[in-house]
Amino acid sequence: MIFNILNSISSGVIIVSEDYKIKFVNKFLIELLGDVSNKNNYLKKLNIKNIELFLERKGPIIKEIFIDEKKIILKIKIKILDLEEKKYFILNCENISREKSLKEIIKLKNQKIIMLKTILDSSEDVIFIKDNNFKYTFVNKSFTKLANKEKKEILGKNSVEIFGKKLGKIFEEQSQKVIFSGEKSIELHKNGKYYKNNKNQLICRGINMGIYGIIRDITEIKKNRDEIYYDGLSKLLNRNFYENIIKKDRKFLENFYSIILIDIDNFKEINDTYGHLEGDKTIKIVAKFIKSVLTKNDVGIRMGGDEFLIFTDKYLDEAINVGEKLLYNIEKMENNNMGISLSIGIAEKIYKYEELEDVFKRADLALYKSKRSGKGQINLG
Repeated sequence: MIFNILNSISSGVIIVSEDYKIKFVNKFLIELLGDVSNKNNYLKKLNIKNIELFLERKGPIIKEIFIDEKKIILKIKIKILDLEEKKYFILNCENISREKSLKEIIKLKNQKIIMLKTILDSSEDVIFIKDNNFKYTFVNKSFTKLANKEKKEILGKNSVEIFGKKLGKIFEEQSQKVIFSGEKSIELHKNGKYYKNNKNQLICRGINMGIYGIIRDITEIKKNRDEIYYDGLSKLLNRNFYENIIKKDRKFLENFYSIILIDIDNFKEINDTYGHLEGDKTIKIVAKFIKSVLTKNDVGIRMGGDEFLIFTDKYLDEAINVGEKLLYNIEKMENNNMGISLSIGIAEKIYKYEELEDVFKRADLALYKSKRSGKGQINLG
């Protein structure tokens, strides 16, 4: 009956006589180590040569053995049983391979977490994680510098509490857009610097755990980009942008519908009569009026000299309205001592994939008609 009980327990049991002969090995250990024809070989498998030496140690013994190249870790406790003036050694062998493995995994994971935090803290990018209530659960050192707060002052709080109502509300709205509409990126301006804020949903095993984000300082990139693609006088995009970005952006070219070409009438005479400073002032005035009629998806460009271009996703009728509004605003402008007026040519794409150059040529011909027909007017191409 005792042996039946020993065979039913979930740890290994070996009973050894004082002359080192194995009297019993339970079922658990046989299944773990394999059936051995000579029971005494179980001690060899456990690499135990002298039980008395083990008894001198305090506490259990940890043994690593390999069975068919698989590592097994056993925690062995040895007790002495005196029975009918005979001494027996009872070896209890607990398989702790899984427990040890889990501890090693946890230790390794903790090391990786420490390494990851060290790497994230050394990054110049601002990195953060928010939970589903949009409260910060992780921020790196760069974030604390941007917020000018300690980590303990940030964690568990939302963006409004950290950055104030104005900027915090922008962050909160973007977080909501990431969840509900998938919008991931915005540009921010703070303390004279420009930042790009990218956010994504934090998905773990199919469960939405919140949002993670990276805020990157793009001040130098923006400065260099502005120098390349912006006209310093008009503050509009320049011909470089048209040649290197617009003409190569297939998605943009598919989605615009009309081109509005604009030319300042008698610009040479303005320069000759009033001087180049007044000519520059005229460029700025016209650029200001162009900006005033641009909507979200419109792109305004100074092509060079006195020529401007508007790309719009509006169809012809709406594009004509833009041109007419521009002419009206210039005509009603106060203190127009130089008599500034504009000639405009408008062309709509005949079909979605019409080549840009073909649309541009038609708008250019329409502009030429406006110039020849008395100026200060719109023609269609």
